[in-house]
Amino acid sequence: AANLFLQPQLASGSVAVTPVITASAAYTAGNEVGPLLVFANALGNPLTGILESITLSSLSVQTAGFKLYLFGTNPINSTWSDKTAPAISGADAPLLLGVYALSGNDSGLGVHTIYNLEGISKSISASTPTLYGVLVTAGTPIFASQSDLTVTISLLRDP
Repeated sequence: AANLFLQPQLASGSVAVTPVITASAAYTAGNEVGPLLVFANALGNPLTGILESITLSSLSVQTAGFKLYLFGTNPINSTWSDKTAPAISGADAPLLLGVYALSGNDSGLGVHTIYNLEGISKSISASTPTLYGVLVTAGTPIFASQSDLTVTISLLRDP
């Protein structure tokens, strides 16, 4: 008889966050865009998975690049505020899982912009099912509304 090994199937899932942002006024390069992003229940139990992709969508045309800083634990020792320069506390720095550049903007359909970062394949281990993020702009975007942006992370969750 042959030995059969069954591989556990990873469940895929996406979590989207629409932060409240400042509309109709230019951000400064290096500003946070929105408050701390909370990706509730991004991971299952166990608290591990694989980050596959990140999508940033804007309801208005944008050309600026962005960076998403992703945390596996709530960085509670730092203050995260829209349209300010980020200032992480040294106590929160070890909680950072990675930084992901979102620079491939596309507005080919007209009145919106989408950024896709695919094929990340980053192993994630966190202290809770919730992941946290800080979005920072590299340019000077002006957004059309307070709900102009949506950030979506897609993961393969361990069973």
